[in-house]
Amino acid sequence: MKVRDALRFVYDKQKKMFILGGIISLLDWDQKTYMPRKASTDRALQISLLSKSLHQLMVSDDLWKNIEFLTREKNVEKLSEEDRIVVERLKRDVEKARKIPTDFIERMSKAEATSYSAWEVAKKRSRFDIFCPHLERIVELKREYCGYINLEGHIYNNLLDDYEEGMRYERLKPAFEYLRDKLSRLLNKLESEKKIDLKLSKKAQERLSFTILKYLGLKRDRFRMDLSEHPFTTRLSTFDVRITTRYVKDKPLSSLFSTMHEAGHAIYELNLPKGRFRYTVISDAPSLGLHESQSRFWENIIGRNYSFWKFFYPILKRIEPALKPSVEEIYRYVNSVERSLIRTEADEVSYNLHIILRFEIETELLNGEIEVKDLPEIWNEKMEKFLGVKP
Repeated sequence: MKVRDALRFVYDKQKKMFILGGIISLLDWDQKTYMPRKASTDRALQISLLSKSLHQLMVSDDLWKNIEFLTREKNVEKLSEEDRIVVERLKRDVEKARKIPTDFIERMSKAEATSYSAWEVAKKRSRFDIFCPHLERIVELKREYCGYINLEGHIYNNLLDDYEEGMRYERLKPAFEYLRDKLSRLLNKLESEKKIDLKLSKKAQERLSFTILKYLGLKRDRFRMDLSEHPFTTRLSTFDVRITTRYVKDKPLSSLFSTMHEAGHAIYELNLPKGRFRYTVISDAPSLGLHESQSRFWENIIGRNYSFWKFFYPILKRIEPALKPSVEEIYRYVNSVERSLIRTEADEVSYNLHIILRFEIETELLNGEIEVKDLPEIWNEKMEKFLGVKP
């Protein structure tokens, strides 16, 4: 076997995986935007079948054989620095994937797709009992997954490592405990009244969202924006990024910040490596923390800055000529601090308390310290303890 032949094989295999992953993402995007509700059962089957096929490609013996060949010391020396990074990154991903049975991937992807449709119904009806059995199944499968990966330390490390490689529960827990107490005191100190005489129709909010995307440099031939119950961003291919937002009647600027947040994700996705690396593992974000830093940079560092509002206020005025608040009033409004029930609408002080709350609940669920059926009561208790509000 020659190095160039093995490298070509590895790159060709990654291209197939990238394309198949994009198809799965398209099905997932459609499920969360336009798919008829009655199609949920078949959609779960479609996604699970394709996820199984993708996993089989990734764990195939021929791919592993070529990766092992390329990572031998005498062969690594023949690779360019870029190719070496691709092969080593791919090897780490494939090693982890080979720990997981293909039938588990099929079961997990089916359960996740099915549970999303149930969550949408449960949310609209405020009926946790509808979603409860699905979440119980997800928790059960996550525990099974952790058993396959089997990293040292806390069971939660097996999930953390998928999102932030090398991050560990043992490092996060003391940091979160320190922040939780400090942030709670800061919230009590800085809480301010969040009222403003500002009304924007759904049409005005939509115009505002598309306008800010243009100013952020997103080109309409590389993205589209739609509505979903929970805003998200997904990349279907190199030049096809989908973002969603939502319009909240009594929170007229909520969609603007949601759109700026998702635009940050989209900008990052559209600027990942291209050329001969476009279908490789290095065309994916190496860190979800890095990904989130880009979205929150545009949402908060830019979007809540006075200089931004001096620029954007005249645009808002053109879209809504009856606008009453001044630029100073809007600036104070978007930087006010309050106790919020909704994480995505939380200010910069209280936002991390929402994260810490979820961290505690997730770790306790994985450990078996709490049960899914008790989550509504536990959630309410922690919301009141951390944020001083009760749903």
